[in-house]
Amino acid sequence: MSTVGEARVAIQTTTDGFYSPLLGQRDIRLLEVLPGDDESAIVTSMVTVSLESKPTYAALSYVWGDATQTSIIECNGKSISITTSLAEALKAFRRFSAGLDAPLKEFQSKIWADQLCINQHDVLERNHQVGIMGSVYSSSACAFIWLGPGNEASDQALSLIDSLQEILLEHIPGLNVGETVLSSGTVCLPEDMVLPGDDQAWADLEVLFSRPWFNRTWTFQEPIRAPERMIAYGSKIRSWSTFADAIIVPLNLRHGGKTIFNINPFLTLSIFINKRPKDLRLSQLIYKTQQREASDRRDKVYALYGLVQEYQKVPLEISYAMSVEDVYRSTVRFCIENERSLSILTHVSLFRTQSDLPSWVPDWGNRIGSGCNPVDAMYVKKFNASSMGQPLLVTSSSNDKLILKGFVLATVERTIDITALELNAEDSFPESWITVAAAAGVPVRFLQGKAFKTSYDLTMTMEDSPFHSEFGKRFSTLLWANSIRWIAAGRPGPIPRAVLTEYKEEIYGGTRKRRMFLTKDSLGLAPEPTQMGDRVCILLGGNEPFILRPRQNTARTTPRKGAKLKHQSIWKTIRQHMANPAQHGSRESSHTAKQATEATEWTLIGDCYLNGYMHGEAMETVTEADYVNFTLV
Repeated sequence: MSTVGEARVAIQTTTDGFYSPLLGQRDIRLLEVLPGDDESAIVTSMVTVSLESKPTYAALSYVWGDATQTSIIECNGKSISITTSLAEALKAFRRFSAGLDAPLKEFQSKIWADQLCINQHDVLERNHQVGIMGSVYSSSACAFIWLGPGNEASDQALSLIDSLQEILLEHIPGLNVGETVLSSGTVCLPEDMVLPGDDQAWADLEVLFSRPWFNRTWTFQEPIRAPERMIAYGSKIRSWSTFADAIIVPLNLRHGGKTIFNINPFLTLSIFINKRPKDLRLSQLIYKTQQREASDRRDKVYALYGLVQEYQKVPLEISYAMSVEDVYRSTVRFCIENERSLSILTHVSLFRTQSDLPSWVPDWGNRIGSGCNPVDAMYVKKFNASSMGQPLLVTSSSNDKLILKGFVLATVERTIDITALELNAEDSFPESWITVAAAAGVPVRFLQGKAFKTSYDLTMTMEDSPFHSEFGKRFSTLLWANSIRWIAAGRPGPIPRAVLTEYKEEIYGGTRKRRMFLTKDSLGLAPEPTQMGDRVCILLGGNEPFILRPRQNTARTTPRKGAKLKHQSIWKTIRQHMANPAQHGSRESSHTAKQATEATEWTLIGDCYLNGYMHGEAMETVTEADYVNFTLV
């Protein structure tokens, strides 16, 4: 489905009253597609059933397509105008469900298709039907996924998929056809294996995974909720597990493997299908689907409700009468109250736009986030800045304001443009930071531990380096192979260029759209808009600190656009700044708390990393007098 909320083509009927009201809370409509060849008109009948009766049907998952491209079908004796994309999907379903050997014959030609089975002109019905969408797919026998019309190239891609699955089955004895390897872990394949298919076949496979279906928001929940999945492309049909088995082969070859650059949407879906977490959070799902598209911006949220409904105790309200802004505001409040976390506020750093939304409301309608990734982008809960403190959401009379309890931890005293860093063997690694910091009198607590577990390294990688992260260690042999070998050899001679390249990629990848900043006793990474004078705050319920700006602070102290600080001046800046370090464990509580009470309103800039305060250290010395209510606008 491309969805109820997206750009729709009006359903045209020959007479009024085509739809009868759905009276039961679990009632849906099904289409029975009557037999016919590929050239004959599509003839259907529509019936109303209750999901409680456990009807047998397939649920269509497809893209609505261009609303101006329409086709006429017959339903209950009336002529109906639908998108050509839906007409093609119904023809394919008719082809695959007719005949004794048809792969979909068990569904008795019955299918649920949102465009027809929901009265698109009845807003109340649309709201309710979208609300039970997860149940529609989970109650179906199968999700029938339609990728679109095929051609010679699509046939070539599917033949390559068949060949890849055959290789997998050959090397995993006892694996039943259709079993997804992703559910059983990694695969050991011969290092000298030669993959099938020529360059054109692999290019055709790229085209297949570039089909619009793989990048729509609605098509994320549909295959996950369905018990089984069949993928149709042109005149061919395959099971989902065939696709999943096939892509495991090139992904598990270290040498001679093939890179399928657009495989991530399918791979993410396969992982969710086979190892779906039992505590899915709406905030996490929104982040995971950030690059998926929805014509109606409200569907960036609504399309995911079906995945969390079975775990959420509080009903999720769906209303297409609400504005996009109101939907996004209510989503933030819902996530804070029901997830008991401020994780949803970390989205502000990524989905930063010039919209009129309050600073604490992400603009999820922006398909690809224009800002920086959240500090804990992998949602592995590696940080705990507020020591599991429950978020305290204070009631506000204004829908545009969010009031949260917390305290000011530090003030941003300087920001540094990370893109100006030029890595070289002389000063790029943490050893050089140790030398600089020690000479400048940086507190000992920022220099403890092994060489790679230093303030600079921890900050620049936000603790995601393979040298101190379980997540990183799993990928270190692939991503940091040169570094691992050099370290194992005792770091002989100058730092190799290949090692520097790996380190640079790690830094630039993790710090996109962020700035280094300095406080009295630490350094960190913050969103690019961060300025001198902004506050680093701990908000109860936050796994990481947040950068807040008093509304009266309008001075800009960061380098002007286009200005670049040279690498040598960066180190000079750090030396000068650290010349008079604060005492161990010091915090600006009394002074900054007073300033916090003087600021009536605050702008949320985003989440940040502050070395030495990511694991609850600040909570050890905080007193009740330090807490204030921050009014975010």
